[in-house]
Amino acid sequence: MLREEAFSWFFVQETYNTRLREFRLQRSVDETKGLIKGLIPDLENQYRACVMSAMRKIILEDDTSFGLARPAALRVDGVYDAGAVRDFIIENWEQVGEVAWEILRQRNGEHIRLKGRQKKTAEGM
Repeated sequence: MLREEAFSWFFVQETYNTRLREFRLQRSVDETKGLIKGLIPDLENQYRACVMSAMRKIILEDDTSFGLARPAALRVDGVYDAGAVRDFIIENWEQVGEVAWEILRQRNGEHIRLKGRQKKTAEGM
């Protein structure tokens, strides 16, 4: 009631609604990141970080390069359904971890090969 009076008096309802929506969306993203961090078990640090990064990319960025599509966890209002996110993480973290680790291993191998070529080129000059 008081809020509606303030809206009509100061003409700030649109600004209020926009900020409230942005706040809720950011809070949802932060909570989703927290779920990912909390549900990935204790593993070797680099492997765990790799799994968490891949899960963030899948869930928050809709990255399908790990062989899975984003779960049907994004509601119409743009907020993530925590239950659907939780289920997705629990059911898929091991599979995502295997794929993400292999991608990381391949990237590191390519990086090492490129560095070796650069070193050979520099030595040949």
